[in-house]
Amino acid sequence: MYYKYINDDFSTDVCNKIKNTPLDKFILRDPAWRRLSHSSTIKEMEAIVGVRDAKELMRRKLLMLRKFPNATRLEFSQYSLPDDLADELIDSLPGFLKELGRDEMVPILQVSTGGTMLYPHKGHYRKASIFRLLKGDKEKTTWWKNTEDFKVIDEYRIPDVKKLEVADQAELVEDKWLIFNHFEWHSVQKSNPNSLRINVGVDFNTLSAQDISNLFSKK
Repeated sequence: MYYKYINDDFSTDVCNKIKNTPLDKFILRDPAWRRLSHSSTIKEMEAIVGVRDAKELMRRKLLMLRKFPNATRLEFSQYSLPDDLADELIDSLPGFLKELGRDEMVPILQVSTGGTMLYPHKGHYRKASIFRLLKGDKEKTTWWKNTEDFKVIDEYRIPDVKKLEVADQAELVEDKWLIFNHFEWHSVQKSNPNSLRINVGVDFNTLSAQDISNLFSKK
């Protein structure tokens, strides 16, 4: 399961509050995987992942550019919610989710600007989340599946795109909750490089997308 809409509506008031809160009130994250960026040189990569993996990453970057020749890189930022909003969001969730405890759930705000594509990637720490698009512009989210196995290099999780094929695709609907599978390869494409995409979510530290779906089915 790559994504699944949740029939129930919840947390609408707090999501609207989050949507209308200035971005400078949120805490920009600087995760360890940002040590490597799309502009990193092979020497910078070698210092972190070693010579062999650095060469492989450069090869994969070139394959990605060839597969999507007209795309420009979308800028993607993650933010933590201030404590009061994070608490309010968690407290507004259905009871069977709150029973999981705060250690399992991490609220997140994500903002995408500029460019036309967030290239195929997969989550570094999270497997799945519940996800609510607050603002979008007809972006297409695509999930990919392997046609052959290849090594996942943790520091820079880009795939060998020659060994992927499309598994599912969706134009996500604003203000509807869905279960989002971050464990599988996924990408985002849009036609307007000037548009803004904002979503709020609750990441789960251990649960998979199917686990979350099962919880909603049993409620």
